[in-house]
Amino acid sequence: MEKIKDLLSFFGGKEKLKEFARQHETPAYIYAKSIVEHNFLAYQKHLSENQGRVCVAIKANSNPELLKILAAHGAGVDVVSWAEAQRALDCGVPGQKIVFSGVGKRRSELERAIDAGLAAINVESQAEFELIQNLCKEKQKRVRLSFRLNPNVDANTHPKISTGMFENKFGMDHLQVEDLYKRSHQDPWIQAVGIHFHLGSQIFTQDPYDQALDQAFTLIDQLRKQSMIVEFLNVGGGIGLREQSIEEHIHAIEMHMKKIVDESHGKNIKIFVEPGRSIFGNAGILLTQVLYRKQTSHKTFVIVDAGMNDYMRPALYEAPVHLEYLGESKNHETMDLVGPVCESTDTFAKNITFTVCMQGDILAMMHVGAYGYSMSSHYNLRSRPAEFLWDGAQYRCIQEEILA
Repeated sequence: MEKIKDLLSFFGGKEKLKEFARQHETPAYIYAKSIVEHNFLAYQKHLSENQGRVCVAIKANSNPELLKILAAHGAGVDVVSWAEAQRALDCGVPGQKIVFSGVGKRRSELERAIDAGLAAINVESQAEFELIQNLCKEKQKRVRLSFRLNPNVDANTHPKISTGMFENKFGMDHLQVEDLYKRSHQDPWIQAVGIHFHLGSQIFTQDPYDQALDQAFTLIDQLRKQSMIVEFLNVGGGIGLREQSIEEHIHAIEMHMKKIVDESHGKNIKIFVEPGRSIFGNAGILLTQVLYRKQTSHKTFVIVDAGMNDYMRPALYEAPVHLEYLGESKNHETMDLVGPVCESTDTFAKNITFTVCMQGDILAMMHVGAYGYSMSSHYNLRSRPAEFLWDGAQYRCIQEEILA
Protein backbone atom coordinates (compact mmCIF):
# COMPACT_ATOMS: atom_id res chain seq x y z
CA MET A 1 0.00 0.00 0.00
CA GLU A 2 2.88 2.37 -0.72
CA LYS A 3 0.74 4.81 -2.71
CA ILE A 4 -1.80 5.12 0.09
CA LYS A 5 0.91 6.02 2.61
CA ASP A 6 1.53 9.28 0.78
CA LEU A 7 -1.98 10.35 1.72
CA LEU A 8 -1.42 10.29 5.48
CA SER A 9 0.71 13.43 5.34
CA PHE A 10 -2.37 15.35 4.16
CA PHE A 11 -4.12 14.36 7.41
CA GLY A 12 -1.34 15.40 9.79
CA GLY A 13 0.75 12.24 9.51
CA LYS A 14 0.78 8.98 11.42
CA GLU A 15 1.94 10.37 14.78
CA LYS A 16 -0.61 13.20 14.78
CA LEU A 17 -3.37 10.74 13.96
CA LYS A 18 -2.37 8.43 16.81
CA GLU A 19 -2.40 11.40 19.16
CA PHE A 20 -5.83 12.35 17.83
CA ALA A 21 -7.13 8.83 18.52
CA ARG A 22 -5.89 9.03 22.13
CA GLN A 23 -7.86 12.25 22.67
CA HIS A 24 -11.10 11.53 20.79
CA GLU A 25 -13.67 8.78 20.48
CA THR A 26 -13.39 6.43 17.54
CA PRO A 27 -14.68 5.76 14.98
CA ALA A 28 -14.24 9.28 13.60
CA TYR A 29 -14.14 10.76 10.12
CA ILE A 30 -11.32 13.17 9.28
CA TYR A 31 -11.20 15.27 6.11
CA ALA A 32 -8.22 17.06 4.61
CA LYS A 33 -9.18 20.56 3.49
CA SER A 34 -6.31 20.81 1.03
CA ILE A 35 -7.32 17.63 -0.84
CA VAL A 36 -10.93 18.80 -1.23
CA GLU A 37 -9.66 22.07 -2.68
CA HIS A 38 -7.05 20.46 -4.94
CA ASN A 39 -9.61 18.05 -6.39
CA PHE A 40 -12.24 20.71 -7.01
CA LEU A 41 -9.80 23.15 -8.60
CA ALA A 42 -8.53 20.42 -10.93
CA TYR A 43 -12.04 20.28 -12.39
CA GLN A 44 -12.74 23.99 -12.26
CA LYS A 45 -9.57 25.11 -14.06
CA HIS A 46 -11.02 23.71 -17.29
CA LEU A 47 -14.37 25.51 -17.00
CA SER A 48 -14.54 29.28 -16.72
CA GLU A 49 -17.93 30.80 -15.90
CA ASN A 50 -18.51 31.24 -19.64
CA GLN A 51 -17.51 27.65 -20.45
CA GLY A 52 -19.58 25.77 -17.89
CA ARG A 53 -19.77 24.81 -14.24
CA VAL A 54 -18.62 22.23 -11.72
CA CYS A 55 -21.74 21.12 -9.82
CA VAL A 56 -20.46 19.02 -6.93
CA ALA A 57 -22.69 16.05 -6.13
CA ILE A 58 -23.33 16.66 -2.46
CA LYS A 59 -24.96 13.27 -1.93
CA ALA A 60 -21.34 12.12 -1.70
CA ASN A 61 -20.65 14.40 1.27
CA SER A 62 -23.00 17.08 2.57
CA ASN A 63 -21.02 18.34 5.56
CA PRO A 64 -21.76 22.11 5.79
CA GLU A 65 -18.14 23.10 6.46
CA LEU A 66 -16.92 21.29 3.35
CA LEU A 67 -19.71 22.83 1.28
CA LYS A 68 -18.76 26.31 2.51
CA ILE A 69 -15.18 25.70 1.41
CA LEU A 70 -16.36 24.72 -2.05
CA ALA A 71 -18.88 27.57 -2.25
CA ALA A 72 -16.06 30.01 -1.53
CA HIS A 73 -14.30 28.65 -4.63
CA GLY A 74 -17.43 29.24 -6.73
CA ALA A 75 -18.76 25.69 -6.85
CA GLY A 76 -22.20 24.81 -8.06
CA VAL A 77 -23.95 21.74 -6.67
CA ASP A 78 -25.96 18.78 -7.90
CA VAL A 79 -28.73 17.82 -5.47
CA VAL A 80 -31.24 14.97 -5.35
CA SER A 81 -33.57 16.19 -2.59
CA TRP A 82 -34.87 19.54 -1.44
CA ALA A 83 -33.05 19.05 1.88
CA GLU A 84 -29.78 18.91 -0.07
CA ALA A 85 -30.77 22.02 -2.02
CA GLN A 86 -31.57 23.87 1.21
CA ARG A 87 -28.25 22.76 2.71
CA ALA A 88 -26.45 24.18 -0.34
CA LEU A 89 -28.36 27.48 -0.14
CA ASP A 90 -27.58 27.75 3.58
CA CYS A 91 -23.88 27.22 2.83
CA GLY A 92 -23.72 30.07 0.36
CA VAL A 93 -24.35 28.40 -2.97
CA PRO A 94 -26.75 30.61 -4.99
CA GLY A 95 -29.86 29.03 -6.48
CA GLN A 96 -28.69 29.72 -10.03
CA LYS A 97 -25.76 27.33 -9.41
CA ILE A 98 -27.92 24.41 -8.23
CA VAL A 99 -29.09 21.56 -10.50
CA PHE A 100 -31.90 19.45 -9.02
CA SER A 101 -31.66 15.82 -10.18
CA GLY A 102 -33.37 12.63 -9.02
CA VAL A 103 -35.86 10.17 -10.42
CA GLY A 104 -38.52 10.63 -7.71
CA LYS A 105 -38.92 14.27 -6.73
CA ARG A 106 -41.99 14.96 -4.56
CA ARG A 107 -44.55 17.62 -5.49
CA SER A 108 -43.54 19.75 -2.50
CA GLU A 109 -39.88 19.57 -3.57
CA LEU A 110 -40.72 20.66 -7.11
CA GLU A 111 -42.76 23.56 -5.80
CA ARG A 112 -39.81 24.79 -3.75
CA ALA A 113 -37.41 24.30 -6.65
CA ILE A 114 -39.64 26.36 -8.97
CA ASP A 115 -39.83 29.13 -6.38
CA ALA A 116 -36.06 29.11 -5.85
CA GLY A 117 -35.10 29.80 -9.46
CA LEU A 118 -32.53 27.04 -9.77
CA ALA A 119 -30.06 26.62 -12.64
CA ALA A 120 -32.21 23.72 -13.81
CA ILE A 121 -34.54 20.98 -12.65
CA ASN A 122 -33.36 17.79 -14.30
CA VAL A 123 -36.40 15.94 -15.70
CA GLU A 124 -36.31 12.14 -15.63
CA SER A 125 -39.77 11.13 -16.94
CA GLN A 126 -42.81 12.32 -18.84
CA ALA A 127 -44.92 12.16 -15.68
CA GLU A 128 -42.50 14.45 -13.85
CA PHE A 129 -42.49 16.87 -16.78
CA GLU A 130 -46.28 17.07 -16.82
CA LEU A 131 -46.40 17.71 -13.05
CA ILE A 132 -43.90 20.55 -13.47
CA GLN A 133 -46.01 21.97 -16.30
CA ASN A 134 -49.09 22.02 -14.08
CA LEU A 135 -47.24 23.53 -11.12
CA CYS A 136 -45.74 26.32 -13.22
CA LYS A 137 -49.14 27.16 -14.69
CA GLU A 138 -50.68 27.25 -11.20
CA LYS A 139 -47.88 29.42 -9.84
CA GLN A 140 -47.58 31.55 -12.98
CA LYS A 141 -43.82 31.04 -12.72
CA ARG A 142 -41.32 30.10 -15.38
CA VAL A 143 -38.81 27.32 -14.76
CA ARG A 144 -35.56 26.17 -16.36
CA LEU A 145 -35.47 22.46 -17.24
CA SER A 146 -32.84 20.04 -18.44
CA PHE A 147 -33.65 16.52 -19.60
CA ARG A 148 -31.82 13.36 -18.61
CA LEU A 149 -30.85 11.16 -21.52
CA ASN A 150 -30.29 7.47 -20.86
CA PRO A 151 -27.78 6.58 -23.60
CA ASN A 152 -27.78 2.84 -22.85
CA VAL A 153 -24.00 2.81 -22.53
CA ASP A 154 -22.33 0.07 -20.50
CA ALA A 155 -19.73 1.84 -18.34
CA ASN A 156 -18.25 -1.50 -17.17
CA THR A 157 -18.69 -0.61 -13.53
CA HIS A 158 -20.35 -2.46 -10.63
CA PRO A 159 -24.03 -3.16 -11.48
CA LYS A 160 -25.16 -1.43 -8.29
CA ILE A 161 -23.53 1.87 -9.32
CA SER A 162 -24.44 1.76 -13.01
CA THR A 163 -26.95 4.44 -14.06
CA GLY A 164 -26.72 4.81 -17.85
CA MET A 165 -28.33 1.66 -19.27
CA PHE A 166 -31.95 0.93 -20.19
CA GLU A 167 -32.17 -1.57 -17.32
CA ASN A 168 -31.49 1.30 -14.88
CA LYS A 169 -34.31 3.49 -13.57
CA PHE A 170 -32.70 6.76 -14.61
CA GLY A 171 -33.41 9.05 -17.54
CA MET A 172 -35.21 8.61 -20.85
CA ASP A 173 -34.30 7.42 -24.31
CA HIS A 174 -33.45 9.72 -27.23
CA LEU A 175 -36.98 9.92 -28.63
CA GLN A 176 -38.59 10.66 -25.26
CA VAL A 177 -36.14 13.47 -24.52
CA GLU A 178 -36.62 14.97 -27.98
CA ASP A 179 -40.41 14.87 -27.60
CA LEU A 180 -40.40 16.58 -24.18
CA TYR A 181 -37.93 19.20 -25.38
CA LYS A 182 -40.32 20.04 -28.23
CA ARG A 183 -43.25 20.22 -25.83
CA SER A 184 -41.24 22.58 -23.63
CA HIS A 185 -40.69 24.84 -26.62
CA GLN A 186 -44.47 25.23 -26.93
CA ASP A 187 -45.10 25.97 -23.24
CA PRO A 188 -44.81 29.62 -22.10
CA TRP A 189 -43.87 28.57 -18.54
CA ILE A 190 -41.10 26.13 -19.50
CA GLN A 191 -37.61 27.13 -20.58
CA ALA A 192 -35.69 24.09 -21.81
CA VAL A 193 -31.99 24.79 -21.33
CA GLY A 194 -29.97 21.56 -21.29
CA ILE A 195 -29.34 17.88 -21.86
CA HIS A 196 -27.94 15.62 -19.16
CA PHE A 197 -26.58 12.10 -18.85
CA HIS A 198 -24.94 10.14 -16.05
CA LEU A 199 -23.31 6.76 -16.68
CA GLY A 200 -22.54 5.64 -13.13
CA SER A 201 -19.68 5.67 -10.66
CA GLN A 202 -16.14 4.30 -10.61
CA ILE A 203 -15.60 4.65 -14.37
CA PHE A 204 -11.92 4.50 -15.29
CA THR A 205 -11.93 4.64 -19.10
CA GLN A 206 -12.95 7.41 -21.45
CA ASP A 207 -14.72 5.20 -24.00
CA PRO A 208 -18.14 5.15 -22.25
CA TYR A 209 -18.07 8.96 -22.07
CA ASP A 210 -17.13 9.16 -25.76
CA GLN A 211 -20.12 6.99 -26.68
CA ALA A 212 -22.53 9.04 -24.57
CA LEU A 213 -21.12 12.35 -25.81
CA ASP A 214 -21.68 11.27 -29.41
CA GLN A 215 -25.32 10.51 -28.65
CA ALA A 216 -25.84 13.72 -26.71
CA PHE A 217 -24.31 15.95 -29.39
CA THR A 218 -26.39 14.21 -32.07
CA LEU A 219 -29.53 14.97 -30.06
CA ILE A 220 -28.45 18.57 -29.45
CA ASP A 221 -27.81 19.08 -33.18
CA GLN A 222 -31.30 17.75 -33.97
CA LEU A 223 -32.91 20.08 -31.44
CA ARG A 224 -31.01 23.12 -32.67
CA LYS A 225 -31.99 22.40 -36.27
CA GLN A 226 -35.58 22.80 -35.05
CA SER A 227 -34.77 26.26 -33.63
CA MET A 228 -34.57 25.08 -30.01
CA ILE A 229 -32.00 26.44 -27.58
CA VAL A 230 -29.61 24.13 -25.72
CA GLU A 231 -27.40 26.13 -23.35
CA PHE A 232 -25.51 23.30 -21.67
CA LEU A 233 -24.65 19.63 -21.72
CA ASN A 234 -24.30 18.05 -18.28
CA VAL A 235 -22.00 15.02 -18.54
CA GLY A 236 -22.74 13.73 -15.04
CA GLY A 237 -20.21 12.36 -12.59
CA GLY A 238 -16.45 12.58 -12.64
CA ILE A 239 -13.73 9.97 -12.93
CA GLY A 240 -13.37 6.90 -10.75
CA LEU A 241 -11.31 6.91 -7.58
CA ARG A 242 -8.24 4.68 -7.57
CA GLU A 243 -5.70 3.68 -4.95
CA GLN A 244 -3.12 6.22 -6.08
CA SER A 245 -1.25 9.36 -5.05
CA ILE A 246 -2.85 12.79 -4.97
CA GLU A 247 -0.69 13.86 -7.90
CA GLU A 248 -1.87 10.90 -10.00
CA HIS A 249 -5.48 11.59 -9.05
CA ILE A 250 -5.23 15.26 -10.03
CA HIS A 251 -3.63 14.29 -13.34
CA ALA A 252 -6.46 11.83 -14.05
CA ILE A 253 -9.06 14.55 -13.38
CA GLU A 254 -7.30 16.97 -15.70
CA MET A 255 -6.99 14.42 -18.52
CA HIS A 256 -10.68 13.54 -18.16
CA MET A 257 -11.72 17.19 -18.29
CA LYS A 258 -9.42 18.00 -21.20
CA LYS A 259 -10.98 15.20 -23.22
CA ILE A 260 -14.52 16.42 -22.53
CA VAL A 261 -13.69 20.06 -23.24
CA ASP A 262 -11.90 19.06 -26.47
CA GLU A 263 -14.94 17.03 -27.56
CA SER A 264 -17.18 20.07 -27.05
CA HIS A 265 -14.89 22.52 -28.84
CA GLY A 266 -16.68 24.49 -31.53
CA LYS A 267 -20.13 23.29 -30.49
CA ASN A 268 -21.13 26.57 -28.78
CA ILE A 269 -22.26 24.89 -25.59
CA LYS A 270 -21.45 25.07 -21.90
CA ILE A 271 -20.31 21.90 -20.13
CA PHE A 272 -21.53 20.98 -16.64
CA VAL A 273 -19.94 18.18 -14.62
CA GLU A 274 -21.15 16.58 -11.37
CA PRO A 275 -18.17 15.02 -9.56
CA GLY A 276 -18.71 13.72 -6.06
CA ARG A 277 -16.51 10.74 -5.22
CA SER A 278 -13.48 12.22 -7.01
CA ILE A 279 -13.85 15.45 -4.97
CA PHE A 280 -14.35 13.96 -1.51
CA GLY A 281 -13.23 10.32 -1.68
CA ASN A 282 -9.50 10.53 -1.05
CA ALA A 283 -10.04 13.61 1.15
CA GLY A 284 -11.54 11.52 3.95
CA ILE A 285 -10.35 8.78 6.30
CA LEU A 286 -12.17 6.83 9.01
CA LEU A 287 -10.15 6.15 12.14
CA THR A 288 -11.13 2.99 13.97
CA GLN A 289 -9.74 1.10 16.97
CA VAL A 290 -9.28 -2.65 17.36
CA LEU A 291 -11.64 -3.95 20.05
CA TYR A 292 -10.76 -7.64 20.03
CA ARG A 293 -8.86 -10.40 18.28
CA LYS A 294 -10.96 -13.53 17.89
CA GLN A 295 -9.14 -16.73 17.00
CA THR A 296 -11.25 -19.69 15.88
CA SER A 297 -10.26 -23.08 14.52
CA HIS A 298 -10.93 -21.72 11.01
CA LYS A 299 -9.65 -18.15 10.94
CA THR A 300 -8.65 -14.97 12.73
CA PHE A 301 -11.16 -12.15 13.13
CA VAL A 302 -10.06 -8.61 13.98
CA ILE A 303 -13.06 -6.76 15.41
CA VAL A 304 -12.97 -2.96 15.19
CA ASP A 305 -15.26 -0.30 16.65
CA ALA A 306 -16.41 0.97 13.22
CA GLY A 307 -19.37 -0.84 11.76
CA MET A 308 -21.41 -1.00 8.58
CA ASN A 309 -23.60 1.74 10.03
CA ASP A 310 -20.53 4.02 9.95
CA TYR A 311 -19.29 2.96 6.52
CA MET A 312 -21.88 1.13 4.41
CA ARG A 313 -20.19 0.68 1.02
CA PRO A 314 -18.45 -2.66 1.64
CA ALA A 315 -21.71 -4.23 2.85
CA LEU A 316 -23.81 -2.54 0.17
CA TYR A 317 -21.81 -3.36 -2.94
CA GLU A 318 -18.58 -5.07 -1.96
CA ALA A 319 -16.51 -1.90 -2.17
CA PRO A 320 -12.87 -2.63 -1.27
CA VAL A 321 -11.42 -1.13 1.90
CA HIS A 322 -7.95 0.40 1.77
CA LEU A 323 -6.33 0.12 5.20
CA GLU A 324 -3.39 1.81 6.86
CA TYR A 325 -1.96 0.53 10.15
CA LEU A 326 -0.84 3.33 12.45
CA GLY A 327 1.44 1.22 14.63
CA GLU A 328 4.97 -0.06 14.08
CA SER A 329 4.49 -3.83 13.76
CA LYS A 330 6.03 -5.49 10.70
CA ASN A 331 4.47 -8.95 11.05
CA HIS A 332 1.56 -9.99 8.85
CA GLU A 333 -1.26 -12.51 9.00
CA THR A 334 -4.38 -13.57 7.12
CA MET A 335 -7.56 -12.34 8.78
CA ASP A 336 -11.08 -10.97 8.39
CA LEU A 337 -11.64 -7.36 9.44
CA VAL A 338 -15.15 -7.05 10.87
CA GLY A 339 -17.31 -4.58 12.79
CA PRO A 340 -19.56 -4.90 15.85
CA VAL A 341 -22.95 -4.72 14.10
CA CYS A 342 -25.17 -7.80 14.36
CA GLU A 343 -25.09 -8.66 10.66
CA SER A 344 -22.79 -11.02 8.78
CA THR A 345 -22.46 -8.32 6.13
CA ASP A 346 -20.72 -6.13 8.72
CA THR A 347 -17.42 -7.21 7.21
CA PHE A 348 -14.88 -4.79 5.78
CA ALA A 349 -12.41 -7.30 4.35
CA LYS A 350 -12.21 -11.08 4.08
CA ASN A 351 -9.09 -13.24 4.07
CA ILE A 352 -6.71 -10.33 3.67
CA THR A 353 -3.01 -10.43 4.46
CA PHE A 354 -2.40 -7.47 6.73
CA THR A 355 -0.30 -6.31 9.68
CA VAL A 356 -0.96 -8.24 12.89
CA CYS A 357 -3.44 -6.09 14.85
CA MET A 358 -3.68 -6.13 18.62
CA GLN A 359 -6.36 -4.78 20.94
CA GLY A 360 -6.18 -0.97 21.07
CA ASP A 361 -4.35 -0.57 17.75
CA ILE A 362 -5.55 2.21 15.45
CA LEU A 363 -6.35 1.71 11.77
CA ALA A 364 -7.22 4.26 9.11
CA MET A 365 -9.69 3.34 6.41
CA MET A 366 -8.58 5.42 3.45
CA HIS A 367 -10.62 6.90 0.58
CA VAL A 368 -13.88 7.05 2.56
CA GLY A 369 -14.67 10.77 2.28
CA ALA A 370 -17.40 10.10 -0.27
CA TYR A 371 -20.50 8.04 0.54
CA GLY A 372 -19.08 7.37 3.99
CA TYR A 373 -20.69 9.62 6.57
CA SER A 374 -23.48 10.58 4.15
CA MET A 375 -24.67 6.93 4.06
CA SER A 376 -24.20 6.28 7.77
CA SER A 377 -27.11 5.36 10.03
CA HIS A 378 -28.18 4.60 13.59
CA TYR A 379 -28.66 0.89 12.92
CA ASN A 380 -28.43 -1.12 16.18
CA LEU A 381 -29.05 2.29 17.79
CA ARG A 382 -25.39 3.07 17.28
CA SER A 383 -24.17 6.66 17.24
CA ARG A 384 -23.16 8.34 14.01
CA PRO A 385 -19.45 9.23 14.28
CA ALA A 386 -18.07 12.74 14.68
CA GLU A 387 -16.44 14.50 11.72
CA PHE A 388 -13.22 16.53 11.87
CA LEU A 389 -11.37 18.79 9.46
CA TRP A 390 -7.57 18.89 9.24
CA ASP A 391 -6.61 22.33 7.92
CA GLY A 392 -2.87 21.76 7.91
CA ALA A 393 -2.41 22.92 11.49
CA GLN A 394 -5.12 21.40 13.67
CA TYR A 395 -8.09 19.05 13.81
CA ARG A 396 -11.38 20.90 14.14
CA CYS A 397 -14.67 19.18 14.92
CA ILE A 398 -17.18 20.03 12.15
CA GLN A 399 -19.90 17.61 13.25
CA GLU A 400 -20.33 16.27 16.78
CA GLU A 401 -21.07 12.60 17.36
CA ILE A 402 -24.84 12.12 16.96
CA LEU A 403 -26.27 9.78 19.58
CA ALA A 404 -29.03 7.38 18.64
